[in-house]
Amino acid sequence: MELIHRINAAWRSTPYPGDHVLSDCWCDECEFSVSSLRGKSWSQLKIADTNSETSQLNSSAFLYYLPALLELSLRHPDEIHLPCLINGRFIRCDTAPSDGETEIRELLRRLSKVQKHVLSDYFDWLASQGWQPLLLIEPAKVALATGRVEPFSYDEMMRWCRNREREISAKQSGQPELRKKRDLHS
Repeated sequence: MELIHRINAAWRSTPYPGDHVLSDCWCDECEFSVSSLRGKSWSQLKIADTNSETSQLNSSAFLYYLPALLELSLRHPDEIHLPCLINGRFIRCDTAPSDGETEIRELLRRLSKVQKHVLSDYFDWLASQGWQPLLLIEPAKVALATGRVEPFSYDEMMRWCRNREREISAKQSGQPELRKKRDLHS
C-alpha cells in the first residue's frame, strides 16, 4: 500500500524519545499502560501492544509511535480502536475544557509538512471506511491544514451515534425499508 511507504518515509528518522518520557504520569496504572512499549521501536509495535491505555502516552511518545499506529490501522482496518487512538489526539469536543487545544497545537507544531500531508491522506482513507463520522475526521483535517482547533459538536455526535445504532439494528433485523431509506439519503 502506497500510504504505508509514505508513512515509513515520513517518520524514518524519528528518534526514540527514551523510556523516561513515555508518559507524563508515573502512577502504577500509567506505568503499567506504557510498560510494554519500553525500549521498543515504532517499527516493532504490534496490535497486542496497543490498547485504550495507549492514550496515556505523552505527546513525545505518541508522535514517536504514531507511524506504527497508522500502519497497523491500515493493515488491520477491523481494529477500530487504532483510528480512535490516532484521531482522538487531533480533535476536541465542544464540551471538553479548552486546555486540550494546547496539546493539539503542540502536536501540530512538532509535525513536519510531509507528516501532516501523510496524516491528511490517512484521514481521507479513514473517511472512506465509513464507520467513523466525518464530524470527527473533518476537525482533524482542518487542524492539520490550518493549525486551527475546531471542536466537534457533542450533540451532533450523539445524533450520529443514535442514527448509527438504528441502522445497525435495522440491518440485524432485516428491515430492508430502513436500509433503502438510508441508501437514498447517503
